[in-house]
Amino acid sequence: MIKYTKIEVNMNEIKGDVGKIKQNTYLKHILEENEILENMFEKYNIIQNDNYFKFGLDSILLSKMYLEEYFKKSNKLKKNEKIADFCSGTGIIGLYSFFNISKYIFNKNNETELNKIDLEEIPIVDFFEKQQYFYNLNLKNININNNEWNKCLGMDNNIINLNKYLNVYNIDLKDTEYLKDNFKEKYTTILINPPYMANGKGLKTINNEKDIAKIADSDFLEKIFKSIFITLKDKGELFLVSKIENLSTIIYNAKINKLELKVLQFVSANPNVKSTLFLAKFVKNGKPFLKMLPQKYINN
Repeated sequence: MIKYTKIEVNMNEIKGDVGKIKQNTYLKHILEENEILENMFEKYNIIQNDNYFKFGLDSILLSKMYLEEYFKKSNKLKKNEKIADFCSGTGIIGLYSFFNISKYIFNKNNETELNKIDLEEIPIVDFFEKQQYFYNLNLKNININNNEWNKCLGMDNNIINLNKYLNVYNIDLKDTEYLKDNFKEKYTTILINPPYMANGKGLKTINNEKDIAKIADSDFLEKIFKSIFITLKDKGELFLVSKIENLSTIIYNAKINKLELKVLQFVSANPNVKSTLFLAKFVKNGKPFLKMLPQKYINN
């Protein structure tokens, strides 16, 4: 089983921001106002904005669930894996997943055999983000990691650019007709950490970008599951994290779009408090069979 780099966070903050990861001073010159550069995974970095919605521990848990499922299926890596990170925000879920898989591929080869890496084992990840600022931030977070990527790959002078494998699209996922024309049945896996609160239930802030990231329109789940059905291959997998209160609505919308719930796990801070989040895996046109994982305690 692959080992993950530990991320230092405030484990009690499971409802919102998780606190700052130890800040990295490298590349500070590229930061705009209120942006901070933080270590994400080994020597890979990510930029966030203190004034906008920042990723939480839930995003890391979702990525780890996907990675654990990905690596336990067989000792042989998939080829031509195409992943979509929906509602990508900073890009943390797709990037963390991509760099973990890449690390495994690099570690399979010693320094004299790096040129023998089967590049088809390296997944393609497409990031979908409708907010212009976060679209630009996705692009920036890819570019700042290009040198480290090539160093790990054993390449000099950025021979293989990350943009060969990582793409960002400034698209509203509710535009189902556009998705049908351009991304129909493209993805083997979709990862999504959607807005948690329904419109009218969440307290709005003075920051519109924050509100878009956490408060969904009334028809959001209905539309997003239609988009997932359109873009996911047959037997493709959806990995999702959300609040417990959204579980029944999510299962309903998944079911009517032929997405079968296959794995479910509840998450809480410790055994003495109720679960607030859940992690789930769905399969398009999958047969009914649910595996319930042991409850995950964040403080452990």
